[in-house]
Amino acid sequence: MKVMLVEPEEARRLAFTEEIASCTMEAVLDSDIELLTSVDAVFISAEYPGWEEYLAVASRIDLPCYVIAKPTLDVLQAVKAAGKMSGLISTFDEGAMRKQVRQYLQRIASGQGPIIRPGDGIVRLGQKKQGNNKPGREEDMLKPSPELMARRMKKQKEGVSVRDQVISIYSPKGGVGKSTLSVNIAYTLATTPSLKARVILVDLDTSFGNVASILGLPQKANLVNWVRGEFRDNLEELVYVEPKSGMHVLMSPPDPVDAGNINYRVVDKMLSILAKRYDFVVVDTNPALRALHKAVFEWADTVLLVSTAQMPTLRDCKNMELVFKKMQIPLEKVKLIVNMVPKKANIRLREVLREFQFDILGQIPEDPGVRELENANGIACISGKCRQFAQAHYVIVNKFLGGSIVNKPKGFSFGAFFRRS
Repeated sequence: MKVMLVEPEEARRLAFTEEIASCTMEAVLDSDIELLTSVDAVFISAEYPGWEEYLAVASRIDLPCYVIAKPTLDVLQAVKAAGKMSGLISTFDEGAMRKQVRQYLQRIASGQGPIIRPGDGIVRLGQKKQGNNKPGREEDMLKPSPELMARRMKKQKEGVSVRDQVISIYSPKGGVGKSTLSVNIAYTLATTPSLKARVILVDLDTSFGNVASILGLPQKANLVNWVRGEFRDNLEELVYVEPKSGMHVLMSPPDPVDAGNINYRVVDKMLSILAKRYDFVVVDTNPALRALHKAVFEWADTVLLVSTAQMPTLRDCKNMELVFKKMQIPLEKVKLIVNMVPKKANIRLREVLREFQFDILGQIPEDPGVRELENANGIACISGKCRQFAQAHYVIVNKFLGGSIVNKPKGFSFGAFFRRS
């Protein structure tokens, strides 16, 4: 059997060639698109110019075609549109990537198609069945569930409440401090005496979640275990209770391959359960937009969009306005946080932020102590070493809660901070 491999990166090309050879197949290292009719499958990198054309041709001739790429929204949409014989090989982790390749090669050898598809999962919770016993249309699968509609009606009737909130933290870019903010926000909500709140922090970065690493938590059962058990009631066996704050933590799966097991309906079901059990559900997400993000944004009472003071990141956050509109997510519940702002920014930040349709929740100054503290599994918002971060953090949390609710650091004046800002 022959597998065409179109991969410009040498190290990755070598790894794929080894995997193909180990399955007693022949790797065709030729990029001639006309050769697609003479091979049994094609692996093509999204970094290769014109990869979409290969995907389209393979789809027309029912040839298994696997795109090698980070699962961005554009890639996922292209693979999905190509049909049932297309698949995605995520490049997030080399070990997981090679495991995924071996799975695909085994399927090719047995004459079967892709098994890991964008949005697919190990369960299909709430899926509607048609007369022919096939799954319902995907547009039906991505409609708000009855539980979400009931929650919306309840909130419209009862009005705004400080408690009973789902808070999503998202950024289209990695490395902006999103997980750090998620951990500190959840910790603050859990330790505020006036709230006496039950708080759960969900690490939904299904590719490489690092909430457990930041908190120094031992590996425990995770979201995938809960899904496989059809969301049994014994949630206490799956969450880790952080001893200092009492907040609960639901970890992400340690194997990035399991990212395909978490889809829109799984997340919808998860949040419908957690929103009833907890006063605050804080959800940390990953940058690569998938259908599951739509469920998170729909359930969220507040979407905290995190950027840094660099123009590429700000531009990507600005582009999220169109994405949210396509997802039918109201822009009024999206709040922008500019994180890690240097003392002397290279751009006129205030002028740039005027162009955003989102409310600007605040800015957090660059604080070198935050990274150092995380390496020691510390919490920045309560550390005297991270005073700049803590001051801005408490102001921001109070702003999205709608009042002076959480405790401020000793010796710190909110009024003075706003005057400095």
